[in-house]
Amino acid sequence: MSVKVYDSQRDWNCIKTLTGHEHNVSGVAFVPKKPQIISCSRDNTIKLWDFSTGLCLFTFEDHDDWVRRVAVNSDGTIFASCSNDKTARIWDLASNKCISVLSGHENVVEYKSIRIWNLETKECVLILSGHENWVRSIVFHPCGKFLISVSDDRSIKIWDLSNSRCIRTINDAHDHFCSSFRYE
Repeated sequence: MSVKVYDSQRDWNCIKTLTGHEHNVSGVAFVPKKPQIISCSRDNTIKLWDFSTGLCLFTFEDHDDWVRRVAVNSDGTIFASCSNDKTARIWDLASNKCISVLSGHENVVEYKSIRIWNLETKECVLILSGHENWVRSIVFHPCGKFLISVSDDRSIKIWDLSNSRCIRTINDAHDHFCSSFRYE
């Protein structure tokens, strides 16, 4: 029910503990170019924290169920959240308001399919299906042509976005669930 921040530059001691969620914290993201952190929880809320003071600046409460993940865009102006309420939402960090609700998932967001959305029209433009269990993380390749996904089915899939097909599956990539992936 808390977010802990550790000092990776010195001695790995905990330098901040952010408390305020009323259930498990399920996702955390740093806001680029600002001293802020966003967390989401099974308490159906998202919190925006001031990293310097450790104070909660704002609580977002529009989701109706467990908020699973948050992701912030590269310039720190908007972020996305996904929830068991079958929606993904886009939030404006300047106004702290939900600016888009993306509905259409048939189950909780983290299910076996991946949806790509047009944020202007709020329409789903692509559905990628193929995992046999919960999709836990997706990352766009830097060139923009590919998407990499990982799942509780222990696989990694590489999707070619130009033809909406999986071009490579690495089965049994891990002995247990694959829950996150990062491309650097």
